[in-house]
Amino acid sequence: MGFCLFNNVAITTSFLLNERLELGINKVLIVDWDVHHGNGTQKMFWKDPRVLFFSVHRYEFGSFYPASDDGSHIMVGEGPGAGYNINVPWENARCGDADYFAVWDHVLIPVAKEFSPDMIIISAGFDAAIGDPLGGCRVTPYGYSVMLKKLMEFARGKIVMALEGGYNLDSLANSVLACVEVLLEDKPIAGSSEVYPFESTWRVIKAVREELSAFWPTLADELPKKLPFRKTLPIQAMIFLPDRPYLHSLEETIRGFVAAGPCGDTLPVKHPNDFVTGVGSSSSPSTSVIPPSPVPPSDDAAYWKGFLVCKVNTPFLDAIKEAHPKTFKHFNVETPTIQLLYLNTILGYIKSYSNICISDLDARATREFRRVFRNFCKVGIDISWLEKRFDSCVARHSSISLFNWVKEVSSRRTNVLKEVQAMTAQLVELEQERAKKEGTFLEIEAEERKLMEECRGIEALLGGYK
Repeated sequence: MGFCLFNNVAITTSFLLNERLELGINKVLIVDWDVHHGNGTQKMFWKDPRVLFFSVHRYEFGSFYPASDDGSHIMVGEGPGAGYNINVPWENARCGDADYFAVWDHVLIPVAKEFSPDMIIISAGFDAAIGDPLGGCRVTPYGYSVMLKKLMEFARGKIVMALEGGYNLDSLANSVLACVEVLLEDKPIAGSSEVYPFESTWRVIKAVREELSAFWPTLADELPKKLPFRKTLPIQAMIFLPDRPYLHSLEETIRGFVAAGPCGDTLPVKHPNDFVTGVGSSSSPSTSVIPPSPVPPSDDAAYWKGFLVCKVNTPFLDAIKEAHPKTFKHFNVETPTIQLLYLNTILGYIKSYSNICISDLDARATREFRRVFRNFCKVGIDISWLEKRFDSCVARHSSISLFNWVKEVSSRRTNVLKEVQAMTAQLVELEQERAKKEGTFLEIEAEERKLMEECRGIEALLGGYK
């Protein structure tokens, strides 16, 4: 269900198991790593023990699309298929490589060993990739390549990948490329800087293992009592100061930016420089130090990842790009004509809680952003998430006016909708009154016709006496 008319994976699986018996494929493992729950595939093989269906997806207690209880971890199958349906429902967005690796290592891989599939088919949606405007998760191309590599150990490497979701062209292309390189085994897999999953990830893993332990003995083993985790993603802010006179106003912006984070600590600005960097996390106080030199050490550059940077270019950006060539993005918003794709990508990054850096937005760039937001309103897309996140994602004084404008547009749109609803109600009342009046007129006309007929009858009767 969703944007698909035909479930290619389910049709292929059914064809292999029921129509091509000579191939000797008796058990199929379906891995659905698309960010949405594979409810259609689940329903098709709900009672079929020949198919082990595994779906890892955003669930958020049933509020995320397709917004039903079907994606819950307690939905394990029925009858002979009981235990062959595995749902791993994320409690929140922003899950990344470490979260998926933990699920692979502690749920999918152990069960796959017991199941011993003859074929693996992957519902390869890449809308959980970092930067995707719909998924909101943070899986990197490296993450997808590792997940695929782990699955290649089964079914003698017989794997089919069916391309599904993915709504950021860059994220989609990079993720698909990484998987193809793994399938061809012609390029080593690069490393990832993400180490620990979220605490909620361990909570979900424990719940899934407990629910399925009666069907899969390998899941009955207890997990270690002390599990390393990260409570929240680190806040990473980079604010460029190309104009020294703006230092004071930007200092206030910086303080507001960090205060909007989970720590709420202020950001001390000690002296002006070409740029300011700030890093904060929930496990340690939020601090910031202005580097004594224009270019921080390469280790610092390696820490920064997934940035969206606009207009300004410094040696530090070159260091980040060198450390993260696939995840670093540089968008130039200085020109008056900005590609709509870039703006949609920017919105996708903001909506996905990615690390954002937008710097030195001028009046022309602001107008372009406003144009996009106006188009969002025209098609009825909810932009309320911008009100909540824009002020903490866009670190520049010009973003304040833009943020206020977004709130104004959203409020204006709400008022317009109320006015339209009121006008619609008035039209309905007028229509009812008109219909009532027309009904009265029709009754009068019918009465007149009846009287005229009676008159004609009387005249005819009188005429007979002449």
